[in-house]
Amino acid sequence: MKLILLFCICFINATAWPQTQHGTILLVIGFKDGPVAVAADSLAYGWNGDTYTVCKIATVGDKLIVAASGYTDRITHGKVDFSALASAREVFSRFPKKKVATKNFGPQFIGAWNESLVDKINQQLNYRNSDITAYLPDDNLTSTIVVGVDEKGLVSTWSTGLRYRSVGNRKVVFSMPVKTTTELPYEVHSGENDIADEAYHLTTPRGREWNHELWQGSAGLPVDQRSTYWARQLIDLTLRYLPPKTFGVRQVTTVGGPIDSVTIDRAGTIKWGDHKPECK
Repeated sequence: MKLILLFCICFINATAWPQTQHGTILLVIGFKDGPVAVAADSLAYGWNGDTYTVCKIATVGDKLIVAASGYTDRITHGKVDFSALASAREVFSRFPKKKVATKNFGPQFIGAWNESLVDKINQQLNYRNSDITAYLPDDNLTSTIVVGVDEKGLVSTWSTGLRYRSVGNRKVVFSMPVKTTTELPYEVHSGENDIADEAYHLTTPRGREWNHELWQGSAGLPVDQRSTYWARQLIDLTLRYLPPKTFGVRQVTTVGGPIDSVTIDRAGTIKWGDHKPECK
């Protein structure tokens, strides 16, 4: 979520920002025609309750779109000293050009990226584990998403999650199996997806109304703009209608703009839509 859950390895007192906070809305939308769009909100939190505008989507080598929600950045004194997306770029740089050019590079990459994140996060847990163990549930820590073209020439989305697990009196992080989504149309989400699911899957009366409005709004658009329109509008609905959450004595809005978006087509061409300059 950069992405949402900002992870501070520090002493937590009774009034501190909760360790289990989740936020972010990240969507991958693909229709049968046109490119696949990836979009995300920008809101992230420090443990003191301060909010930050961050990038939750990036590209690596003009080859893949990468995104993360959950644990992405640790911000200390206003500076990011750990970034899941920076880690993705560092992992990508290790691959020789021959491997990058292979048709099954996407799943290889997300495996290597997750391995790097697991190592980095476990190093921090090992350093200050005793201070934070009581605050960490056996729950999803973050989700990583990679979008690219697979060996069949299909725009594919590879997604997985990192979770906490108790080992004795300690917590460790491990990676879940990677899921691959290729058959269009599809929606892949991470974070606060309840509102988007209402509209995309027509699960409530207002969701059906939103879905109708989305189809009306996208009907006159060129095919190559439709997935971006849906992804951004679904996130905008989330920003407008997701209720705040209560953490201790605080009511907190867990998602926020601006919205960044990028697309990739079957030729592997990546095009940014509206986005913060630093995201590209």
